[in-house]
Amino acid sequence: MRILISLLIISGVFLSCGKEMVGKCDSPIRIAVPAPKLVEEGYRYDVQVIYKGWWLSNVLVNGELIEPTSTNPTHKDFRLEYEQFTIERIGDNKLTIVLNKQATGEKIKLNIMIQSGNCFNGFTVEQ
Repeated sequence: MRILISLLIISGVFLSCGKEMVGKCDSPIRIAVPAPKLVEEGYRYDVQVIYKGWWLSNVLVNGELIEPTSTNPTHKDFRLEYEQFTIERIGDNKLTIVLNKQATGEKIKLNIMIQSGNCFNGFTVEQ
């Protein structure tokens, strides 16, 4: 898992370095992931992203990369809805993730990468 995430970060850096740099990444993207709250749908994470101009770079579900289907994750506000989870960006610094209860009892683990120009950071949430 860590190798896959590392490869994604390295490939992103190599691909972005071939173009003109969009920022120097003078300060890292800070992410605060508090403990989840139990809600009717399942578990909710209210994540704070402390950085200007960030976007959702990659989402891995149980180690598999998914492509956003319902909206563009580079927009300021967006909502990605899937059967297992929902990711919603609200404003400049809030990302809400709801991991839905699974009838099968299967656990969900999301690895989420945040990017701004040549700055990257990520975090993991799980049920």
